[in-house]
Amino acid sequence: MRHLALHDPLTGLANRILLTERLDRALVTGAAGTVGVVVLDLDGFKIVNDAWGHDEGDLLLVEIARRLVAVTGPGDTVARLGGDEFVVVHHALTDPTESGSCAERIRRAVAQPYGQAADAPYDRITASIGTAVSTDGCTSRSLINRADQAMYDAKRAGRLDLRGRAARSAR
Repeated sequence: MRHLALHDPLTGLANRILLTERLDRALVTGAAGTVGVVVLDLDGFKIVNDAWGHDEGDLLLVEIARRLVAVTGPGDTVARLGGDEFVVVHHALTDPTESGSCAERIRRAVAQPYGQAADAPYDRITASIGTAVSTDGCTSRSLINRADQAMYDAKRAGRLDLRGRAARSAR
């Protein structure tokens, strides 16, 4: 029952409740700059559901989840917030730029082909990504909000926000 209450039923990733628990714990035990958050939202995901159906969309979300787990560290938390939005928490950064490096690995993993026909709307998916690193006195909510805002800024600009700087995202 506990597993069901703390994990996304589709992907098996942590859900918002477990994400918040782990992030709160990391912020209490870590120092400023040692906890990083990466928020990503898939670009154009609605097209997949509209053109290919929700079953195909679900398969794509499960594959995205698998890829996120594959490119993150064993101590990191990967969560699905809902829809096509995911969060990765780095619990013990030794260097704040590690969060940006992880975001770049995520971007590359998401952009890999999915083995669909060349004209399929999701043969290649891109993601808008934002990062944030803990500061003194921040909360799990404020840290996620900062990363989420960076992601929305990146989405509006058509870019990937890494380490507070914008860089062209491969499309």
